[in-house]
Amino acid sequence: MNPLDSGLTEYPAADRFAVGLERAFQAQMLASQVYLKILENPSLISLFSRDDQVDSFWGMPWANQVATWGPPIDLDSITKTGFRRDLLPLHGIAAIPRNP
Repeated sequence: MNPLDSGLTEYPAADRFAVGLERAFQAQMLASQVYLKILENPSLISLFSRDDQVDSFWGMPWANQVATWGPPIDLDSITKTGFRRDLLPLHGIAAIPRNP
C-alpha cells in the first residue's frame, strides 16, 4: 500500500493520472474476475476456503495451477474493451468540474 505516484515514476508526468486510473480499473477487474471464477466453481470455493489450501495451490507447479484454475485471466483484453482513456479529463482530477 504505497502512494500511487511512487509506482508511476517511469511514466511521463502528463500520463501518470491516466495510467493510475487504468491500473485501478485493472485491479478492480482482476478482483471481480477472481471472485466470479471462485464463486462459480464449488471445487475452487473449497480450495480457497482455508489459508493452508491457498498456500498449497500457490506451491503447485504452474501446469498444475492452470489445470486447477483454468486459463489465466486475460487482463489485457478486459482493459482494451472496458477502459476508455479517451474519456478521461486531459489534466487529471483538477480538470473535473466540482459542485460547490
